Amino acid sequence: MTDRPLQRSRVLSARASLIEYGGVALLLAAVVVVGTVLRRVLSQLIHVPPTNDPIIGPGGAFTGHILLAVVYTVLVMLVVGVSYVLIRDWTDRPDRIAGSDLLTIAGTIGAAAFVIAYLAIELIQQSVTPIAVDLAGPATMGGLAVGYIQYRDVTVQRALPSSDALPTVLGVAVIAVIAGGGVLFGVGTGRDMGFAWFFEPRIGPIEILRSVVVTGVLGGVGYALLYNAAIQGRLAGVTGPAQAVAAVTVLLPVRAWARAKISSLTVPGQRAMSSVPLAQSLGRAIAAVVVGVMAAWLFARGVGIVQSRVERVTPLQSGIAAVAVVSIAAVLTTLVRGYPAVGALPIVTLAAVPAAAAIGYERTRSAWTPTLVFGVYLLLVDSRLGQYIVTAIL
Repeated sequence: MTDRPLQRSRVLSARASLIEYGGVALLLAAVVVVGTVLRRVLSQLIHVPPTNDPIIGPGGAFTGHILLAVVYTVLVMLVVGVSYVLIRDWTDRPDRIAGSDLLTIAGTIGAAAFVIAYLAIELIQQSVTPIAVDLAGPATMGGLAVGYIQYRDVTVQRALPSSDALPTVLGVAVIAVIAGGGVLFGVGTGRDMGFAWFFEPRIGPIEILRSVVVTGVLGGVGYALLYNAAIQGRLAGVTGPAQAVAAVTVLLPVRAWARAKISSLTVPGQRAMSSVPLAQSLGRAIAAVVVGVMAAWLFARGVGIVQSRVERVTPLQSGIAAVAVVSIAAVLTTLVRGYPAVGALPIVTLAAVPAAAAIGYERTRSAWTPTLVFGVYLLLVDSRLGQYIVTAIL
């Protein structure tokens, strides 16, 4: 049982918690900026024409190929770094890699990746670059989350869930399936609100496999590291587990709602993402981050106030309350605007999924639980597998 004075001290330390949420905003803003820039650079450089007589200059193929090789090297180093951090604590061997040796190995891998990328630039442009565009998001989330974890000294639970936690794992996985299935079939079979994919008449097995690995597996790892291991892990140590669960639950749906609302207010009609100027796109995304973090802080503060006046507020109770508040607000907003209530389904699921991931992480003490939740959800709503399921059934 949490001591009542300790609960009150967590509520009264508004300045300290506000500083922590400022750190969350900076982390998410960095993810937005780096990820967006990487995707834009890759999307532009994929069209750099191959040439045997490269021209040196800002618009030359030689310069473009060097930039493309540098971007690929950054992506490779992010993936390698995140993988190393995830697996290094799985062994109890005392002879871990020393810091100097680790730097040498990282430099060698980076140099090799750059040389290979530059020499095989034409092959990469044709086959690898579309994968890299999708990989930029998960790699950015995972890399910056790991850096934040190391900088803020957050303890990450990397072990697999114990057998006693199996009911919790299965429960949160079922929630992800229900949420993803609801979006997939409830909102309509044409275009999903909030996700940049569209259905195609023919989808090959290679495309499905690639999407499953990049979107489902790596995307699930990226979201879990960013929202649960980094953000929730840090906030739980500062404001308490219940407030951390509430903050993560509110943050994701409010941020998505704010991004859509800001876009509708600043751009007349629908425009393709690639046609929106980079600065304008980044401005909207960062503004949405600020709105989401403010909402998360306010709701977590509310949980803290309630916690100081009652015997105990559990992470499960705070997560359910956050989902209920977000869902009611989304449904009321949809009805006031004259749309069917099902139009609020994407926001409702974007509250249920992070709530399940946060509660699962808190109860199982394993980062692989939220990875499963986000991975299953992304597979259904944002991957070629989901497209294939809809086209096969309908």
